[in-house]
Amino acid sequence: MTDRRLEINPSAEREFEKLDYSVAVKLKDIINKRILKNPEAGKPLRHNLFGLYKWTPGDWRIIYSYDSEKITIVSVGNRNKIYGGH
Repeated sequence: MTDRRLEINPSAEREFEKLDYSVAVKLKDIINKRILKNPEAGKPLRHNLFGLYKWTPGDWRIIYSYDSEKITIVSVGNRNKIYGGH
């Protein structure tokens, strides 16, 4: 495991603020316990989202990118709405 720093895009921060508290806590827990430890486990996205990855807890999506130094949370939200903004 490589120690990577976590960055959250300002737009993703705003998306977190709009979520119900319990959903936000659940998604942040997944980011801290799963994505930070093993970003390679996320599913790679295709087409216009190539280079991004997703983690799919239930009806929610966490969209992120990573390299050897950092993981960037790009977007979070419901699966029915998340892909339209990218």
